[in-house]
Amino acid sequence: MKKETRAFIDELVKQKQYKKDNGPIDISADNLWKYSGKVEEEKEGFYPAHPQHYKHKEVKKVIIYNTFSDIENLIIESYFRNPNRNITEIAEDLDKSKDFVTKTISKYLDIKRNERINNE
Repeated sequence: MKKETRAFIDELVKQKQYKKDNGPIDISADNLWKYSGKVEEEKEGFYPAHPQHYKHKEVKKVIIYNTFSDIENLIIESYFRNPNRNITEIAEDLDKSKDFVTKTISKYLDIKRNERINNE
């Protein structure tokens, strides 16, 4: 066998071994996410009563849940920080419709009303 042919074969063997050692890992999805048999325990603070709520923040061991988006939070904050402004002005400033602002504030007040009723 010629010297060049032997060098070519050796190079192919080295490339094959390199791909085997450093190539992509072939693993099936069953092995990747194999069921362990363990079940996570539910924590009371993590699972709120209403499924659309998520944990917003905890203040002095009282958990506050928030279901509003960032723009809805901004509308509510603007409404309470500027009590002399009407809904139309708030809607114009935030570039939202008057109906959207009204529905957001109503939603917030309904949640607060329900909280007060449930706590009594």
